[in-house]
Amino acid sequence: MGQLYRRLKVMYHTRWSYTIRARDNFTCQTCGRKHKPTPERRTAAHHIFPKAIFPHMRFLLENG
Repeated sequence: MGQLYRRLKVMYHTRWSYTIRARDNFTCQTCGRKHKPTPERRTAAHHIFPKAIFPHMRFLLENG
């Protein structure tokens, strides 16, 4: 059960991260630099509200 949970969490996080980056047109919200969506150089998606404190908001698109 634990292994399945970890795999699902990784899958959801990957989808959440890509959706956030695509929404922002692969542009860093801090410095404004645009990155091509390639594995070697990509903009990271960060949570606005920390997922450790707000676990229920972990995969909300509004929290990215």
